[in-house]
Amino acid sequence: MNGRFELAGLLPGQYLVELSAWDPPRSTPKPMDVTLPEGQDVEGLRIELPAAGEVRGTVRDAKGQPVRGASVALTGGKDRFGVSAADDGTFRIENVGVGEYRAEVQKGWEKLRAPGTSDDDVQGEKVEVRADAVVTVNLVVASASGKFREWCATNTERRWRTHSSGRRARRSARARPRAWRHARRGGRSASSPT
Repeated sequence: MNGRFELAGLLPGQYLVELSAWDPPRSTPKPMDVTLPEGQDVEGLRIELPAAGEVRGTVRDAKGQPVRGASVALTGGKDRFGVSAADDGTFRIENVGVGEYRAEVQKGWEKLRAPGTSDDDVQGEKVEVRADAVVTVNLVVASASGKFREWCATNTERRWRTHSSGRRARRSARARPRAWRHARRGGRSASSPT
């Protein structure tokens, strides 16, 4: 393919020309305004893809075991990029636009945290992508196999929900001065009720 394109049958006027790249996905330039005069063609319009790099790495838990099926996302740039880690925990994201991103890990609906951090901490690793370069990032997350429970206190319902196992267990609801969340991971308390 030589990169040429033609848009035929357009009426005179202002147009916003936008490029999308899906296979493989990659960064694209900002849309450009183009004026099509009556009775004329616009020729020589040049759209250049921005410089891109590549991010490779691994996702492992605190014990050094690969986190199979984890999703790795690069956020914070103009575009969002993501892939699933292989069974050995490795991942590769190609054609990433030049700039700063944060590499974050998620498994299912749960965002995974670095060991020793809480939900209030900024998660993921800062990554700077340069043109025609490969950046390596090794992500370490707290165990992805522990159970996560949260206390739900609303006007109509007070119960414990257990995530990742799919089971729900009711517990007695003592009077609380206000709604609070109480998270547990692996049987240890991560926060205390007030």
